[in-house]
Amino acid sequence: MQSQNMPSSRNRPAQSSANPGKAEAKPKPKDLFSQIEKAVGYYNSGIDEVPAPLKKLAGNDIILLDIEMKDGSKLQIKAVTENGRIVEFRKLASGEDVDASVSVYGNEATFREIMYSGNPLDTFVEALNNGKLDIEARGLLKKGALLAVRELS
Repeated sequence: MQSQNMPSSRNRPAQSSANPGKAEAKPKPKDLFSQIEKAVGYYNSGIDEVPAPLKKLAGNDIILLDIEMKDGSKLQIKAVTENGRIVEFRKLASGEDVDASVSVYGNEATFREIMYSGNPLDTFVEALNNGKLDIEARGLLKKGALLAVRELS
């Protein structure tokens, strides 16, 4: 018989055998910048498979990624491309100005959806076409390439 002052094991929170008395902590997801940076490596290694309109849109440019984070903050990233390959990729300091030829605006969820997709290119084009991403391109050729990218899916 159990004492009335002792809780039954059914009412106690589960404890980890590795760390008795403490709740299990969920592993923290990697920050978005690190995940995008990793994706840049995959992109560069498969540059020969990137469709021509996308290479033209991001060919020899300074690209600004302006991402609205879940917590309301902004993550801004500068990417510099040469012949479609990303040669510089860095997080911008608050207030740092970039003279971008292509600017990409979206939220954290959209960027994560693209990265985790089984087909990132189609997911990117879908996000662009349904308004989840906004891309501003300077110059007539870049604007033409943007129109061609919208037709890739």
